[in-house]
Amino acid sequence: MHLYKTKKLITFKGCITAVAVFIAVLFLCVFTTYSLSGNVEEDKAARLKEVIDNAIVTCYSIEGAYPESLEYIVENYGVVIDEDKYIVSYSVFAKNIKPQVKVIEINK
Repeated sequence: MHLYKTKKLITFKGCITAVAVFIAVLFLCVFTTYSLSGNVEEDKAARLKEVIDNAIVTCYSIEGAYPESLEYIVENYGVVIDEDKYIVSYSVFAKNIKPQVKVIEINK
């Protein structure tokens, strides 16, 4: 009878250990997913800035002048900006100087 109680105790300890490991792995997965989702949004804003910069350089190489407005890039170079998610600052100093672009994510 003593042997039966020992086996039952070992099985109970094994179940508790398995549940604890499962909870730890689940917590790690949730934390990693949460961390990665923030990085994806940052990457999208950086990618949008890169697309706009590439359109600016393409415009300069084709037309010989930098675009005067962001609207010109959107209309003529196929750049799509989700205005519900991003604010784009487009500053022109002179026609022969590359415009400054800043992409700001709107937090809702």
